[in-house]
Amino acid sequence: DKVRIMKITPQRAELIMEAVQLREFGWTQQQIADDLKVPQKTVSNWLKDMANPISEDIAKHNHNSHMENTTFSHIQPPSIRLFPCRYEEAAPHIEPGSIDLILTDPPYLVSNTDMSRRNQANLQRDFGIWDNIPQKQYVASVSLWAGLIAGHLRGGGSLYLFTGYRQSHLWGQALEQAGLSYNGLLVWHRTNPAPQIRKTRWCPAFDFILFYSKGSPDTFRWIGQNEMHNVIRCGVPEIEAVWAGAICAGNERQWHPTQK
Repeated sequence: DKVRIMKITPQRAELIMEAVQLREFGWTQQQIADDLKVPQKTVSNWLKDMANPISEDIAKHNHNSHMENTTFSHIQPPSIRLFPCRYEEAAPHIEPGSIDLILTDPPYLVSNTDMSRRNQANLQRDFGIWDNIPQKQYVASVSLWAGLIAGHLRGGGSLYLFTGYRQSHLWGQALEQAGLSYNGLLVWHRTNPAPQIRKTRWCPAFDFILFYSKGSPDTFRWIGQNEMHNVIRCGVPEIEAVWAGAICAGNERQWHPTQK
């Protein structure tokens, strides 16, 4: 019998594994194809071949032929796994006490769908459904998320959470009730804040980053007294601890409405 030998580059293997993961979360083959920018037929073949991997004999033939590729039977899961869903939906797939670091940017609830201007068209600042939920529902979600974070962090694990001033107190209370320890507040200065249309308020150029841990943090890279200030400044690229301050704008913003 003739057997088809598939050449699979490492880059293609990553796409295949991502397709398999998305399928596990209920995505249709067409949705996967659109997301990965490949034909739907290709996705269909990948899923079929992963369900029926090439035999070890064929893998051995490939090795003897010195092919610089892998086979379906030798594709390894990627080191990064994406869960295309809400945190609480992914929670059952994450082992308790297994996470070293959580870095998150939850909703701020700052969407505004009606900013009126005199003699000009109204403006809208709509970041999506997730940023327009009722306050009571958001409070319940924060409590749920804080509990999940505390459960998933291992002892000594750290949390860095971006938030605005209005929601920072809610998050702080929920995280401490969940058993996490407060380690400090960082202030990030955005160098390109949203402009003030009416010019009656200060431009919102600062975000908070809450630093919590599960017990005492095991890992903390100290650089120096002059560099480890909790204000994240801008324009000092020679200092590793200082982050660039601008948010993504225009064509830079591809994946998230407030991409950093």
